[in-house]
Amino acid sequence: MIETALAAIGVAATVLGPCFGAILWLFWRYLDSRFDAIEEKLGQFHRADVAAVEIQSLRDEIRSLGDRVALLETSE
Repeated sequence: MIETALAAIGVAATVLGPCFGAILWLFWRYLDSRFDAIEEKLGQFHRADVAAVEIQSLRDEIRSLGDRVALLETSE
């Protein structure tokens, strides 16, 4: 009886082991693809933040140049 139970456990482990491994591998691939998508979104947000900072600095520079032009026009 014990030998039969051990044999059944051995057969189940032999059959289900690779299936369990395949399920874990598929789950890992799914998580990896989700993490890649999240990293891509974070990269897009970072690029948008950098672009917003650059746009703001260009606006500030344009305002500064406008102020300089106004000073030059009033000094003439």
